Amino acid sequence: MAEAVIAVEDIFSKLFRSIAEGFDRDIEVPESLEKRLNSTVAGLKEETSIATQERVIKFADAIEDFNPVHRDADYAYRTYGFERPIIPGTMIASLGEQYIREVKRAFEGTLGTALVITEMRVPIPNPIYIDQAIRWQVKSAYLEENDIGLQVTGANRKRHIIIGPINARFSRNYSGISKKEDIAFSVSEDHVIDKERLSNFYDSLGEKSFESVPWGYVSGLSTSILLKVSQQGGGKPSGLNRRMSFQFFREPKLGSINVGLYLKKMNYISRVMLYSYSVGSIFSQDEKIISTGEINVVSDKEICLP
Repeated sequence: MAEAVIAVEDIFSKLFRSIAEGFDRDIEVPESLEKRLNSTVAGLKEETSIATQERVIKFADAIEDFNPVHRDADYAYRTYGFERPIIPGTMIASLGEQYIREVKRAFEGTLGTALVITEMRVPIPNPIYIDQAIRWQVKSAYLEENDIGLQVTGANRKRHIIIGPINARFSRNYSGISKKEDIAFSVSEDHVIDKERLSNFYDSLGEKSFESVPWGYVSGLSTSILLKVSQQGGGKPSGLNRRMSFQFFREPKLGSINVGLYLKKMNYISRVMLYSYSVGSIFSQDEKIISTGEINVVSDKEICLP
């Protein structure tokens, strides 16, 4: 057992030495910093999230997600057989982001430098019901080129993993894209991020104040647009947010934001008679891309995404 503990400590020492050197290779890393970084990893605590019906509705209203499966118990049961309404996938991702930001702040304190989230990949294998506790904890932290990679999982009260692992990446700076890509959007909409909606968004997550526009708010706009497009064709979208991945290039801010969607891939699954879509998204402010992403849609009817 003692040899195993020493081996783990040695791995983390090498890992965080590489991380610190990646941020500033001219600075020699003192042994005390390695010890503090090891302590940071070992001292990270799990956090528990519970999304009540009231909070789910407030969240959905903030991102304009009016899917009744999140609001109406009778609809959720009659349409999908769910025992009660389910939490929006983007809300689950936002709760995960909330915990990831706590981890980021812990690493910033240890490294002595500011970090930004540059990527998140969120798998949600099964629906999560309202009022179901989600216990967040760090699965692993690792060096990925000059960035810090992080894996976070969400478990239920019985400690069974129900979400993730969510993969996130921290970097010292964003790597901005200078201009929009030449892509023909199937759908393009302008939205306004204002203080009132953002305040409601944060309140739905249990926070009374906010320091920035969270990525969960931005990415949630794309799934809301997809839901609207699907419902216009008479479809019942299922598993809309089972897998989401987003890359972040600039800090989002209050004001106008353009959300453009385009079809990347479509399959018809004949054995279950469902359409499966992979949809790309591009978010821009002031004619500059701030984020790109990919989300998955499953629908019982064809969605008009040329």
